[in-house]
Amino acid sequence: MINYFIYAKDFSGSTNRVTFYHENGLKTLHEFKRHIEKINNESSKSGEPTPESRTIYLHWDYVCEEVNFNTTVNSYQKRRGRGGTSPETIIEWLQRNIDINEGKIKLLYIITDGLIDSKSSENCLRLNENMQYETVVFHALNTNVYAIDLSVASSFLKSHCVIYRNNELLDETNIAEEYDYDGINVENFDTEKNNLKSYIKLKYINRFKRNTAALEEIDKLKKLRNRLFDDLFPVQKDKTNLDTKDKNEFICQFMKTIWYRNLKTQSQDIKADIEKSISTLINYIVNDNKSYAFDALKLVTKFKDEVTEEPIVDVNFTDEQKIEFPDIILDDDKGIPVVILTELNLLDKIIFHTSKTDEVSPASFSKFNSAMECPLFLINDPDISESIGYFYTLDVYKQLLEKTTKTEPLTRRPYHGGLVLVDTDEFDKYNDYILSATYFNFKKVNYNKGLFYYVLWKNCEKKEWMDQNVAQQFKKYTMRRISTTVCKIGLSSLPLDPPENTSLLTALWYCVELSSCIFKDDPQHFMYERLRMHYGVAYCNPFKSNEMFTHTQHTTRALAHALAHSHTDITRGNG
Repeated sequence: MINYFIYAKDFSGSTNRVTFYHENGLKTLHEFKRHIEKINNESSKSGEPTPESRTIYLHWDYVCEEVNFNTTVNSYQKRRGRGGTSPETIIEWLQRNIDINEGKIKLLYIITDGLIDSKSSENCLRLNENMQYETVVFHALNTNVYAIDLSVASSFLKSHCVIYRNNELLDETNIAEEYDYDGINVENFDTEKNNLKSYIKLKYINRFKRNTAALEEIDKLKKLRNRLFDDLFPVQKDKTNLDTKDKNEFICQFMKTIWYRNLKTQSQDIKADIEKSISTLINYIVNDNKSYAFDALKLVTKFKDEVTEEPIVDVNFTDEQKIEFPDIILDDDKGIPVVILTELNLLDKIIFHTSKTDEVSPASFSKFNSAMECPLFLINDPDISESIGYFYTLDVYKQLLEKTTKTEPLTRRPYHGGLVLVDTDEFDKYNDYILSATYFNFKKVNYNKGLFYYVLWKNCEKKEWMDQNVAQQFKKYTMRRISTTVCKIGLSSLPLDPPENTSLLTALWYCVELSSCIFKDDPQHFMYERLRMHYGVAYCNPFKSNEMFTHTQHTTRALAHALAHSHTDITRGNG
């Protein structure tokens, strides 16, 4: 077995006569020699036989050729350069001249003053697929830092990686080994997070989020976050009661919750740092459009208590359990209305955008999460409105179900079923299944059922052709479903948000008014005011809704009005 030590110097035309590149490049050549000595010394100390070795010096541009040490020194001293920046020529030379079955590339130094385009990067990835490099040291040298990045080195990063920018050490990690997550604790997280950042950045710079290793890494990151959270805040049973209708009593009770009391401690700052750092790492892994910039992955945020959006990373939702039409005998089938829902796949609409592109962005996942936890964002969505089909009596609906072709007779749109609007809960599971079939392609998706039914009722109510008795029955059904819905108090399950589960009515009240009373004047934690947090999505289509308000142009007030209007409708029983 032969150990190869390879020094690959960029000899492209952009380096010609550039003093900074050649002076600093010569320093890396001497560093390369010292690195070889260190490796050989460590090998001899181990007591194992010293393997045969060979040191190779390469000049690469539009071609790659072997030179000797003196020629390399001379080219630095005379500041010579020619040709273009084509690192794929390094790989091609290695494949022609080194038998990887008989030898091992123990050390590879890559020196460059530039970057490469996406086509060249793809060629390097393809050529390097079966190549192995035990240690890669990358030096990017240019006084214009915008003219250098990781693109030249990215395909060579397989094991131990050392990254320098203008002689500054940026990253050093071994991406071939499993990261020691067990070695991270609350006390050392502040220092370990930078090592973890280097590991994640270099390991996944060329990987897609659906890669199995990527999904496993995300699972490890989430488990790390949960373990650190548990170490910070051991599980305690919260004895507060937030189901009071008295504002002052609610605020008093809320301030006694474990979450709020911890908010005022130093541990909460550590928790926020952990959450934002790990969410940033997860977002980087799932992003298929990664930048090769040295600082593409930053663990910094503008606001200390900024709540980070975390995307869904596994889009393979499990199938919803099929619920057959209940075999229930009712007194009057002709008096029970059924509203048909025509097919609208919200997974495609919000996440996958199949009509435009096949790529999935983290922003799409965040938007979907927000819409499912607070479906009021969808209240003026035209596709939701169009999904409301015609209404039939229960006996006619049963006849429609017997037909093999599921096309709604009036709209001629495909459908999977309708909502049976009875006063009891006998059809609730069936109706929920029809919602999953209609809007989530038969997938099990967690969403706020009460608000989703509210959105459908409000859109049904707007139909000029809708029978008012049917709309009124839909309203009665919706109010009953709202009264039984339990959800997160802030209509958000993000890790930094309050974990308390309350009735939907309490959650709406908290979002509309109570969180503002508690946080709007808090200079440290003002980001927890729910209307402030909803501003971003309230401003963007399809969530922007000019019809939601008449007396103000501020977009946040649009959402406030929607929430407040919802609360009024539900509590007073009027539309």
